[in-house]
Amino acid sequence: STAGKVGNAAKFTASQGQSLTVADNAALSMSANGFTLSAWVYLNGSTGMDQAIVSKVGGGKWEYMVDYMESSKKFRFLASSNGTDVTEVYSAAVTAGNWYFVTAWYDAVGTINLQVNDSAAASRSHAGGVHDGTADFTVGTRGGDYMNGRVDELGLWKRALTAQERADLYNAGAGNGLSPSAHTFSVD
Repeated sequence: STAGKVGNAAKFTASQGQSLTVADNAALSMSANGFTLSAWVYLNGSTGMDQAIVSKVGGGKWEYMVDYMESSKKFRFLASSNGTDVTEVYSAAVTAGNWYFVTAWYDAVGTINLQVNDSAAASRSHAGGVHDGTADFTVGTRGGDYMNGRVDELGLWKRALTAQERADLYNAGAGNGLSPSAHTFSVD
């Protein structure tokens, strides 16, 4: 770990293939429920490949993922209802060397959403919930796409957070720690 946005952060070096993994379990499977992922993300720079931040993808099956797309310099959130077909939504372009508060969510009314800092959320229709597969939950990788940077205050909720809750976590750019009773998983 290293200094983070709020306390310490997990540090990943792409060239060393670093990541964190939690085995599949019911707390990490989203199914048709709404859910939210949020994290403070700091990108050190280019790796020449996309950089996976959080993923639940494996065995040829997609569930959900948040990553940084090297070619477009954007964050991406994707979800799949059947394990094969994915719906994607993208942020505006970002630059390395800055902390970003990235929030991705699926709501039960059928949209996936991605918000960076306090910007307007990008949204896209997504029907059928989220595939419940057996992939591990990983931070810092998806296959060979390793992250080069830091992740702090990663939280996962099995519901869509409200706009006020997202704003409270962002805290005008200062960040707030996660409430242990409000999430099922955190990296700190």
